[in-house]
Amino acid sequence: MSHIFISYARETQAQAQRVAEALRALGHEVWRDDEIPAHRLFGEMIEERLAAAGVVLVLWSAEAAKSEWVRSEASRARTMGKLVQLTLDKSPLPIPFDQIQCANLVGWRGDADAPGWRKVVASVAAVLGAGPFATPPPSLVRRGKPDAPLLAVLAFDNLSGDPQLAYFSDGVSEEILDTVARGSALKVIARSSSFQFRGADKAVRKVAAELGASHLLDGSVRQSGARVRISAQLVDCASDIALWSNRFEGDLDDIFALQDEIALAVAEALKSAFAPTRAVARIDPRVHELYLKAKDQGLGVENVGLSLAGRAGLLEQVVEAAPNFAEGWAWLGQIRALLARRAKRGAPFKARRAEALEALDTAISLDPVLPSPYIALTQLEPQGAFARRWEHVRKALDVAPDHADSLTLAGHFAFTVGWTGDALAYGRRAYELDPLHPMAAQGYASAVWCCGDTDGASRLLLGCRRARPENASLNLDLINLATFARDWAAFDEAETFARAHGQLTDPVIRGALGFGRAVRGGNAAFPDLILRLVEAELDRSGAAPLQLLNVLCELGHNDDAFDAAERASFTQIFDEEGGQAAGDYNPGIIFNRASNWPMMSDPRFVRLCHKLGYTSFWSDTGRWPDCADLVPYDFRGEAGRAAA
Repeated sequence: MSHIFISYARETQAQAQRVAEALRALGHEVWRDDEIPAHRLFGEMIEERLAAAGVVLVLWSAEAAKSEWVRSEASRARTMGKLVQLTLDKSPLPIPFDQIQCANLVGWRGDADAPGWRKVVASVAAVLGAGPFATPPPSLVRRGKPDAPLLAVLAFDNLSGDPQLAYFSDGVSEEILDTVARGSALKVIARSSSFQFRGADKAVRKVAAELGASHLLDGSVRQSGARVRISAQLVDCASDIALWSNRFEGDLDDIFALQDEIALAVAEALKSAFAPTRAVARIDPRVHELYLKAKDQGLGVENVGLSLAGRAGLLEQVVEAAPNFAEGWAWLGQIRALLARRAKRGAPFKARRAEALEALDTAISLDPVLPSPYIALTQLEPQGAFARRWEHVRKALDVAPDHADSLTLAGHFAFTVGWTGDALAYGRRAYELDPLHPMAAQGYASAVWCCGDTDGASRLLLGCRRARPENASLNLDLINLATFARDWAAFDEAETFARAHGQLTDPVIRGALGFGRAVRGGNAAFPDLILRLVEAELDRSGAAPLQLLNVLCELGHNDDAFDAAERASFTQIFDEEGGQAAGDYNPGIIFNRASNWPMMSDPRFVRLCHKLGYTSFWSDTGRWPDCADLVPYDFRGEAGRAAA
């Protein structure tokens, strides 16, 4: 299967050959149309190769812009999210390709260090999912073949006649899902997506179409007193045939053994080399019910209406009764971490953080391959503690490289530190495993947008908004995306959606709409308003909101933005007292090429990065942000001068 399809005009065949050879030297598989066998139809072969390619590299020239073939291939690539483009002669690009980043290879003779070529290599790596890692991320190295099974474990039906036991049947399903997924090469779609399907929505073809699953595991749970019966069946989505079914019965005391037995049977049915490595905790069934109630996230089951403090209280009862139950400690640590982030700065935060660390450390000591404790640990670090957060992220990936939450966390961190190619790769993989989860969809869409593909990001967000119309943050992203893309039809649609769904009471939504209207109408007074807001925040806290500095640069007021940045202190993102915990404030917005290019392309941008603590982190890791090879100045040189 070809990895890179090169599209070009016949007049630039020599340049296309040079590009192909350079890509092959980097280990890529490359295909050009001069390789079509004599017996094959031209159009048929082009269709096959376009579908098979991971990247379509378009070599624009005056002749290519006039070629129906090149424009058609570029359009297909753009629709499929595979487009990378370069110009050979700086001729105007046809609409809409003139709105997408394009590398400059005018006069290129094969120099591997040429800025334009480095930009091409970085973009190809980002689209293929390799990113700028010296060593590819473990989660991507361990991918299976394209036709490897992708399993969706659905929420088992509650047949007990008691609606209050819905969380119990969901809990049984989730424990089976986790047991199958952990320690296995088998890919399993996350609960937050697969548990969306219930009742009539469980039709095999519907689930397969929306989740991309190759196999489904569904079943039912019936509880009678101290006995439980679990029925399960494995279905091949392509044929809609049950490959395997079985019934498991036992005492509630043996529920974990039953879950492991089912997981092993599923793995055997899929011919997957899998065996659980963790010891199975044995806890009292009543304690297990408390655990399930506490971790219930309200995804399609009866919401028990517990506050964070209420959930923490239940989990404290669980770990007191079952001190060796690692999952109980892990969930208690996650809830306590959330409570710490909401605590007041100083002693209250420190006390909450210590409580969270106690639970998380206990979970790790009991079961070192649980990813959730490492994910929670990143939330207890200051946003600017990049090195410590990176260690937690790497550990989560090490123990669970194909866990959607680990990948989403990795993508979020990569976005935060400017590794946009990695953010795209991690985000894509997380989205594949959990396509209906808003965080996975938003993380992937942010990375797609950050890499310059506004249309692709919009499609992702619209799809997720259809599934979760109550999630206002999805529509907020669409408003901002439409504003920066100057897509006023999309802006109007997002505003209409906000009005229809009662989102206009949200001050953040109203602010985003106000910004969009000001940009659209060319409001001359708007930059002064933004600058006054920045100055007010400087007077109040000494800090400068990065999103407002971004807006000033977008409106052409770079001098005002960088003057404010120079006077500002960003100590809040390094505050160990809990002033600004990770997740509440993400400076990574400054690395979005689609919305922040005016700021990034100014050499003073590097000084801002230095004040945010980035340059020392990049220098220590030896890994620079992707923009270092894209901006029109010596990024590394400026970083050295800022550090001095």
